[in-house]
Amino acid sequence: MELMLKGNLFYRSFLGISAVDPVPNYSTISRFHSNLKSMNLYRGCFNELKHQLAKKGFELKTGKIIDARLVKAARNPGSSTFHVDFRI
Repeated sequence: MELMLKGNLFYRSFLGISAVDPVPNYSTISRFHSNLKSMNLYRGCFNELKHQLAKKGFELKTGKIIDARLVKAARNPGSSTFHVDFRI
């Protein structure tokens, strides 16, 4: 989440964080999440989010958040040897 907030203006805008505001770090986000769950507020917050989305004409049924960042792969994955041609 921290990385997404640092690099995605859409997420910042959705959460009301301007482009120059500091981004909460992992431990802050994790602590907030844990506190919501321990105080039995997590489900209520989720239901409120669904209610506000419904007022704007959206319906949230089920889904998954998937990390789809692109990463550079090795040229020859799985290959532990390479060949060199020493001919002149």
